Amino acid sequence: MELYLTGTTLYNTNPSYIQTIDNSNAIIDRDIVYWKGLMLSGTPQTAATLGLKYQTSWYGTFGISGNYFGRNYVSMNPVLRTDKGREPLVQILRRPKDLKMAHGRCLCWLLLAHCSRYIPPI
Repeated sequence: MELYLTGTTLYNTNPSYIQTIDNSNAIIDRDIVYWKGLMLSGTPQTAATLGLKYQTSWYGTFGISGNYFGRNYVSMNPVLRTDKGREPLVQILRRPKDLKMAHGRCLCWLLLAHCSRYIPPI
């Protein structure tokens, strides 16, 4: 017995979210999460299984099988994928002097130095 499955599960829309306070109807934040085209987390994109089974003449059965799950993606923080979460990065990109690579530094380290938190690019 052998089974091999592969697929690609992507977000096909940009969902909206609402942040509220527990035991209250007060809405703290409301925005759109930019996840369209990104991989879905929590499920493998590749799965395979391989098994061998032997049945004896005296109705005994022996078997062995192995499973493989690959291309798993971690879940993303939805707040960092909103317009409000990307604001610090947009402000840095407006200043061309901050984007120059000085003294052999990597561009990502320059961005990290100016942001209070890392915001992955979309």
